[in-house]
Amino acid sequence: MTNKSLDSGEKVSNIRDMNYIEKAAEFAEKAHQGQKRKDDKPYFSHVEAVAEIVRMDWFTLIPHEAQDNWNKHKDHVVAAAYLHDVIEDCGITKQQLIDEGFSIMTAEIVDELSKKQGETYFDFIMRIHDGGPFRTGMVAVKLADLRHNMSDLNEGSLKDKYRFAEYILSFFNPKN
Repeated sequence: MTNKSLDSGEKVSNIRDMNYIEKAAEFAEKAHQGQKRKDDKPYFSHVEAVAEIVRMDWFTLIPHEAQDNWNKHKDHVVAAAYLHDVIEDCGITKQQLIDEGFSIMTAEIVDELSKKQGETYFDFIMRIHDGGPFRTGMVAVKLADLRHNMSDLNEGSLKDKYRFAEYILSFFNPKN
């Protein structure tokens, strides 16, 4: 994996020059440049769809009792949805996201949504479920990711695995 931000020797964009969510979209599009999904669509179409699900389905993804606290952070969570695969798939680091001007919240959500080397899928989902201070945002993005991934899968073991993950994450007691 290449380090797209550092290879070019320049930052992808300047946060002062654009909306925070637009900055995340631009960063993700550049980071995923040349990557394709299994259906041969550009990979960016997936992260764009996940961000749109988070944006449009906010009130169903964020538990009612957590909405007062999380509504003020919506831009950070939508940005994390755009960026949710850049660490795992593009070799970007959490520190690079912060250096690019993304908030610690956004960078932490993206990092926590990245499956760690040697981690089983079940352990990955349970780590998100158990979460930390940004757990609610992490779960919202992962649920949107699962919904989009399942939307173009036929029945089978992968879809069953995603359904199981969605079930675990859908029934959680928000701590924050």
